[in-house]
Amino acid sequence: MKKLGKRTKVIQLALVLFLTMGLVFAFAAGTKAATPQVTGVKQMDASETRVDVSWDAVFGLRGYLYSRISTSRQMEVYQDEWLGPNKTECSFSGLNAGKTYYVQIGTASCPGKDAPADTVWSDVLEVVTVPNKVDSNSIVFKNATETSITVGWGAVEGATSYELLIYDDKEENGITVVSESTSATVTGLKKNTKYTVKIFAQKSNSSNTYIAEVPSYNYGYRSSIPTLPTKVTGVDCEYFDMSVKTGNARLVWDKNNVADGYQYEIYKYDGKKALITGSDKYADITVKNSKLKARQVYKIRVRAYVNKSNGKKEYGTWSSYEYFCRMAGADVSMKKSGSNKIKTSWKKVTGATSYTVYLGSKNSYSSNIKYKKITTTTKTSYTIKTKLKKDNYYYLRIIPNYKKGKTTYSGTVNNESSRSAYAWYSKYGKWYDYNYNN
Repeated sequence: MKKLGKRTKVIQLALVLFLTMGLVFAFAAGTKAATPQVTGVKQMDASETRVDVSWDAVFGLRGYLYSRISTSRQMEVYQDEWLGPNKTECSFSGLNAGKTYYVQIGTASCPGKDAPADTVWSDVLEVVTVPNKVDSNSIVFKNATETSITVGWGAVEGATSYELLIYDDKEENGITVVSESTSATVTGLKKNTKYTVKIFAQKSNSSNTYIAEVPSYNYGYRSSIPTLPTKVTGVDCEYFDMSVKTGNARLVWDKNNVADGYQYEIYKYDGKKALITGSDKYADITVKNSKLKARQVYKIRVRAYVNKSNGKKEYGTWSSYEYFCRMAGADVSMKKSGSNKIKTSWKKVTGATSYTVYLGSKNSYSSNIKYKKITTTTKTSYTIKTKLKKDNYYYLRIIPNYKKGKTTYSGTVNNESSRSAYAWYSKYGKWYDYNYNN
């Protein structure tokens, strides 16, 4: 009876095991494990024709991975592809530049060339391709101030923004700005400086979580874009010949390195309307005009400009007025008076408020004379007291001046070759005086 009892227990245990295993197999045969959904899908990279995406690893997946791409968020029409198992990234190629696409990564329990109908797809991801580059020929110089420039360019299909790099000498010292339109104004620039601009097209997805950027070697380019020239300085009249019928004046000013040219206006000293206007690309000009008459004070002002891409000029600030006049040689006389005096006289210059008298001497005829200021007078004559030496040349310069407010302007140039008259006191005591007409 004891042995029989043990056998009975063994039989009962075997029966229980059999029934348990049967239930397990029955459950396994009648139940299909749920296929997990891919998560963490994101865009990693892009080119003009390709996008790269990645996702979180799927653990416990017994089936396979698929991808699909569409131009519609609803995936109405798409292309799918079997990826195989255990992938965490893939690429979509053969795309168009500057476009938006939608992708999904799916899981399925059974392999196949096409995604099965029961594929479990990830959430839809919006991806973008890199736009084409900005056309360099489309970049235009629109405007400028002394510390800013404004440029425009042709739109690139699909681009949602543009990155601009502006620099004058080295790229690493440049300024970067982003524009969502096809123009941009860059401020904080150096005065009187020309800049280079590089423009890169960009495209971002609608959530701005990814920006597809044109490669660093693929950009629109334009150089020598200037800031607006600053106020012109150094305006001067270096020569003014009024003895001829057509007045002839050589006018100069400091060159501005970014200027494409200069505009000038010449007025009568107290005039409000310009008598002569003109423009020139050089900072050294000669004006010949019958309106430049003898014994008359004039004033000139100058401003620099740069040429914009539309053919129009953008002007800088006018210079201060520079007053000029030259005493014609024929209007000046110098006579010896005794052994130590030279009597001088000249004709009145309209607009002159005073005259400065200079005298130079040399023991030979020369154009390189060192002049000494003798006096400034409001009269049109003056007697110079000096010890006269025989066999010596004496050179006279009369310069008209114009006073406005508290400022007195020298009416003509003071270069050493400029003179109004000269005389030779011979070794025999003869005095020969000569007028200049230049």
